[in-house]
Amino acid sequence: MRDGLAVALAVAVITALTYYVFPGHTYLQQDTQIYAPMLDQLADPSLFTRELLTSRPHLAWTLYDEITLALRRVTRLEFAAVLAAQQWLFRALGIWGIYLIASSLGFARRLSLFVAALFSLGATIAGPAVLTIEYEPVPRGFALPLVYCALGLSLHRRWIAASAAASAALLYHAPTTIPFWIVFAALLWTARRWRPLLIPSAAVAILIVCSRLQPGVVERQPLFSIISPALQQLQRLRAPYNWISMWPAETIAHYAILCIVIAAAMRRLSPRLATEHRVVFWGLPLIGILSIPFSWLTLEVVHWSLIPQLQPLRAVLFITAAAIVLATAAAIQAAYDARYIETTAWFLVPFLIPLHKIVTPPYTLKEAGLVVFLALAATGATAVYIIAPRRSAPALAMAALAAFFAIPLVAGVRNYPALWNPQILELARWARESSPRDAVFLFPSAGKDLHPGLFRAVAQRAVYVDWKGGGQVNYFEDLAQEWWNRWQSTILRSAPDSDLAARGVDYIVLPPAESRTGSAPVYRNPGYAVYRISP
Repeated sequence: MRDGLAVALAVAVITALTYYVFPGHTYLQQDTQIYAPMLDQLADPSLFTRELLTSRPHLAWTLYDEITLALRRVTRLEFAAVLAAQQWLFRALGIWGIYLIASSLGFARRLSLFVAALFSLGATIAGPAVLTIEYEPVPRGFALPLVYCALGLSLHRRWIAASAAASAALLYHAPTTIPFWIVFAALLWTARRWRPLLIPSAAVAILIVCSRLQPGVVERQPLFSIISPALQQLQRLRAPYNWISMWPAETIAHYAILCIVIAAAMRRLSPRLATEHRVVFWGLPLIGILSIPFSWLTLEVVHWSLIPQLQPLRAVLFITAAAIVLATAAAIQAAYDARYIETTAWFLVPFLIPLHKIVTPPYTLKEAGLVVFLALAATGATAVYIIAPRRSAPALAMAALAAFFAIPLVAGVRNYPALWNPQILELARWARESSPRDAVFLFPSAGKDLHPGLFRAVAQRAVYVDWKGGGQVNYFEDLAQEWWNRWQSTILRSAPDSDLAARGVDYIVLPPAESRTGSAPVYRNPGYAVYRISP
């Protein structure tokens, strides 16, 4: 009981560090700019009646919306608070899952928590543009930590609990769970246990039933069609991360090096590895590797419409995740063997990836120096544990804290832009209080800036077109073509007021420096001026 409470407290502290210090959390800065208006419209259908983004919500195959709406009704909290509470819970479960993975290797509680802490520094996955710890409270951000939890439970042979955790992940974001289910099936086959598969079968049935009852879905997502040449061009423009042919060479080299790290770490840890470890630590990276030719064949050769929605290239995340966990574990094992230079070399991996994103050079002097310093600090803390285990808690805690604070403060790593500012919030407040609920706003000078999406969600007013909303090109072709038509007509070229009025635009929002001659703004602050287009 006492050990369990200590682990729970440590996991809570690590979760708080990941949330408030590094890698951090965001809201309405990336994909929640898309999900928040969809949730608002489901809660209040009178909102966003003229919004392109919410006209085709891709929420049929997830219970993210149903669960969030139910929690909002029960708690009477705003969506932001309900989503943040889920994010906290699932992030903590994911960190606990990494702790379970480390403890399954035979490491003591403190060392297992140290592995979990270093993994919790996060990583940006080069290529498919995802994260090992998602900053935003989105379906994938809830599902992925549940997969970590399920992996940890599996390595302790807690099959039913693992299946339940992964099934919950499936209900939030099924594509994220596919690599786990492949590995889990192999684990169950080796253990001759099949009953745990009843739980995901029930989850799939629930998902199918709920997809048929999904409110607000105008068109089913096309899952078995061919992507037209025009849509291919749009997806390459707006979602290049899905197209392996557009990845830079250093990204491929990055994953090749990580595979070498995994193989070397597996050899270093060989005495600690059970059959389950070999299945998981070989299986997940192998799935990540195979996702590359699979995606190329199905998307770039066959042009299957399911692939941009499924995004199988995201499985390369498990190459990075396995490399971080195994390199950290190998460093500890080398320290047990009193090979401290080797220990430091292994510790370079879990610090280099969150700081530099990829393991390939070039590195700045500051990056290289900080990574070496943190690796030496981790080596020292591990050595203290081996020499005097009962006195090691402060050393391990300080080594972990040093990384959480030094990477953002010393190296200046910031994983997301600072979008929130008084000007955009004042503009959104004015629009929400002073414009009709069905008003449509256009930011013709915004380009690829993310502020229009933030405005849409906070003001609860439609935006005619913005770059972030173009991410929907992965789902519906007619929506993609309409988005591109709007983008070309209003962002890439200047449109006269008569054309904008005919398109349904009510207000245009410009920087004050681009004020329009002959007309006075209906609202102005230091960052924006708003002009009425149609009466």
